Amino acid sequence: MRAPIDKNDIAAVEALASADDGVLQEHHRALLTWLQDLNWPVARPVAELLARADTWIVPAVQDVLRGSDSVWKYSLLVGLLPLQSPRVAAALRPDLESLAAAPSDADRAEGVAEAARELLVPTT
Repeated sequence: MRAPIDKNDIAAVEALASADDGVLQEHHRALLTWLQDLNWPVARPVAELLARADTWIVPAVQDVLRGSDSVWKYSLLVGLLPLQSPRVAAALRPDLESLAAAPSDADRAEGVAEAARELLVPTT
């Protein structure tokens, strides 16, 4: 099994959907790259696939959230993180607080700060 090779490679995502979590964990960094733009056909299925990730995905997500690609950050904040478990959300809370409190100009322009704030609001 492999990660998608282009933005239309839904077949690779479908194959990974039946894989065990060890295989998913092996490919998670490559899969995250397909969430750089939520308009790509493969993005939503990849987000749904990564929704079953446990805290092992946190370091890779933190790398993006602490990086300079504001579009990718926004895509993770609105496309992936709402699907994650409370354990993953708790592990990422400091990063979300930082993005909400002190966004870069690019993050502000892309809606990253607002998306981070929305994730920090507890749901009842």
